[in-house]
Amino acid sequence: MRRPTGHTLLGPSSAPGLGDLLAGRHDFQPKAYELDLAGLSFIPAGEVSAPPSELLGGPAARSLLETLRTHYDVIFVDSPPVLAVPDAVTLAPLCDAALTVVAAGRTDRPQLAQTQGALAAVGTRVTGVILTHFNTTKSGSSYRYPSYGYTRANES
Repeated sequence: MRRPTGHTLLGPSSAPGLGDLLAGRHDFQPKAYELDLAGLSFIPAGEVSAPPSELLGGPAARSLLETLRTHYDVIFVDSPPVLAVPDAVTLAPLCDAALTVVAAGRTDRPQLAQTQGALAAVGTRVTGVILTHFNTTKSGSSYRYPSYGYTRANES
């Protein structure tokens, strides 16, 4: 809702967005959010008429997520970074789990520890990490454990 980009990847939508739904200007209609990709739906950011943290922390957010659970098997909620604004920490208790997105070479361990600590403080289970901006040409080409290992084959 703060700096939306989903519409650039998935195409513009004429359906009311998350801001519109949370402000009560529209009701959720599942068909309006279906994409051409089978089984995938997308709710755009929409018009934001109040601070996002207020909208996300209000009763409408809990109600909307409960409604979404009746229509979908899995729901991903994308938010700004945990340490930047309160949105993720506000939403996290309403979700079953969280994935932490880490930018290779940009996110340091103290930031990751702070992020996971902030989520744990609100009772959120972090179930995984998504690594972005990883450059395979700059990384090592092998790894080894006591009982097995892997080495990249020569590319000749």
